[in-house]
Amino acid sequence: MYQFSKVLNVVIKPTLACNLRCKYCYYQHTDYNKEKMSTEILSRFCDISFPYFKKMLIIWHGGEPTLYGKNTLLAYIDIVNKKSKQYSLLDISQSVQTNGTLLNDNFVKCLKAANVSIGISYDGLKNSYLRNGTDKVLKSIRMIQENNLTPKALSVVSGINYKNLIDEYENAKKLGIDVKYSPYEDVDSPLEQIKISSDQYVECMERLFDYWIDDKNCCIRLEPFCGMIRDYYKGKSSTCTRTSCMQRWIGINPNGDVFPCGRFMNIKPYGNINNLNDIREIYHSESYVSLLKKANIRKKKCFDECDVFQFCEGGCNYDAALTSGIENNSGFDCRIFKNFFKYVMKVVDSRDLFKCFKNVKNPMLSKFLEGIVTSTVCQKQ
Repeated sequence: MYQFSKVLNVVIKPTLACNLRCKYCYYQHTDYNKEKMSTEILSRFCDISFPYFKKMLIIWHGGEPTLYGKNTLLAYIDIVNKKSKQYSLLDISQSVQTNGTLLNDNFVKCLKAANVSIGISYDGLKNSYLRNGTDKVLKSIRMIQENNLTPKALSVVSGINYKNLIDEYENAKKLGIDVKYSPYEDVDSPLEQIKISSDQYVECMERLFDYWIDDKNCCIRLEPFCGMIRDYYKGKSSTCTRTSCMQRWIGINPNGDVFPCGRFMNIKPYGNINNLNDIREIYHSESYVSLLKKANIRKKKCFDECDVFQFCEGGCNYDAALTSGIENNSGFDCRIFKNFFKYVMKVVDSRDLFKCFKNVKNPMLSKFLEGIVTSTVCQKQ
């Protein structure tokens, strides 16, 4: 028995139920199961995992993790904190990814006091069409800011907003929220208006990148731009979707089933918390070994064929499974990353950004560039 990593990132889903029905949700074709994770399952997860890792990141996800209210979620968070102290797991952090419709000021204050960061799923100017509950979400964003926290928003780029992405960015600046843009990639969706091709996505991201890089009034962090620039400077990827995530990520459903991450649903679980004595047993499960073998076939193809492999490492297993099959490359995610990352590299090189970062018009980008260059120099010394 051995562990692959001393770090484990865990997406815990206390429920798959949700009070919204977002048009692109990956549960819409399956189930919004209302089963609630028991404190016994959560405690057992802590008991069989905390002794074996030095660092743990817990992401409360769903469904909607705030659905059962402040007291329930805080009780879950408290169990994790107490168990981490019991097993002397000193490096642990927790965050919650929420649709933001069920928060109130006291809820936010309690999360802040528990040192839990808050991510909001918010689709900007098209939120009312794609997700709903916009007034409540904006109110939650203001409450987070009033508690001296920086809201971090996940936004989906789809056929309904890709032509107006600069307007979406300006709206995020106006609200003062950091944003990460991700593509909608459910190619089988019956909703033609929200479908987006890889070419459309790359084109709109290139336009936004050019606009953002010279924006003198930028006051927010924008992803995936910052992450891509950082990875290009360091020569390797640091995002979960572009690294060997199988060694460091798992997802746990309300019933205790363990999956590769929070996105996978349609594969056999690695196992169940109730039937494991050591979380590392999942690395020997039939499901894990099968997924690893298939992923390695794809990664070998990528290594042999792709000139940006060092920044991608074959991409995300889930994204590959969704569009081309786990064993195959050249799917939707592969195409958008390869083409857009090459564009980012070209712009960075043509402007010599890593040497001339003090002359960058975007003040947030200039500060970010200085930070990664300075930190890398210090590490080498």
